[in-house]
Amino acid sequence: MVDTEENVLRYLGDVVGRTLDTELVNAFLKNGPSVVRFLEANTHLSFFLPYPHPDYRQRSPGATLGGRAVAPKPFDGRLLGTHFADLRPPREEFLAFGGMMVGKEDLAPLLHPLSSLSSLKHSLRLLGRYAVDRVRYGRGTRLVMGNAMVGRLYYTLLREGVPVRLRARATRLMVNDGHVAGAEITGPGGIVQITAAKGVVLAGGGFQPIGSRPRN
Repeated sequence: MVDTEENVLRYLGDVVGRTLDTELVNAFLKNGPSVVRFLEANTHLSFFLPYPHPDYRQRSPGATLGGRAVAPKPFDGRLLGTHFADLRPPREEFLAFGGMMVGKEDLAPLLHPLSSLSSLKHSLRLLGRYAVDRVRYGRGTRLVMGNAMVGRLYYTLLREGVPVRLRARATRLMVNDGHVAGAEITGPGGIVQITAAKGVVLAGGGFQPIGSRPRN
């Protein structure tokens, strides 16, 4: 797959329009690869390059059929042990048979299991594992896409002994001399103030597809 920064800028320029901040885009293109390498070297995150994975607006100049999106490799949720129950179930749109996660690479084998020996083996392997998971965990433990990313990062936190506060939300940033010094957290135990030794990262992900309505 061949791509150029010029093509990327053409595509983003058409999608974003006049509000495109070229300086921010250049910083993203320059630092994005090093961030991926850092995550793979310091966490249990591991990525692969899915193809095809088209840009969302194929009619825009500079759009490609793949090469710009990385996806987390499937994760074995059984590694989390009892903490597997902490993860929210996947969206129903990504499930088959009521609880088995399916990635893009699984669709062809499952839809056409008799097309080849490899497709048959892949399908039987997925279904066999799901049958065992359903009895033991109530749903599939093979996580893909965003669930795999969350599972891998959560596994890293647990292995590193990082405290994780569930069912809690940040309600206020604590500012000291013009600098963010921590956050106020509201959870089952009430309101707690946590100071930061180096910094606070606000990590809110996801996006809303064009034309869809927000959930209430």
